[in-house]
Amino acid sequence: MFVFDPSVEGGMFGGRVVNLALQQQQLMMTVCGAALFLAGVVLHAFAVTRPRAAAQPTDNRSWWRAYRDEVARIGAEADKKTP
Repeated sequence: MFVFDPSVEGGMFGGRVVNLALQQQQLMMTVCGAALFLAGVVLHAFAVTRPRAAAQPTDNRSWWRAYRDEVARIGAEADKKTP
């Protein structure tokens, strides 16, 4: 975007003149690039400062199997309460 040339041939006026549409496009590319850079810096800062969950136990079951086991446990408890 920094090597983008916003000037065009002037025709009968001679030399090169700045095309405002191309100049605006160059400005918008610069603004978008700066916004993406700042978003990356902020996301990186959040990733660095976020606490790690090192002491959590790992469960090797799939979430679907864990769900089925929980439903079965709740059903077994409900059957015990029913006379």
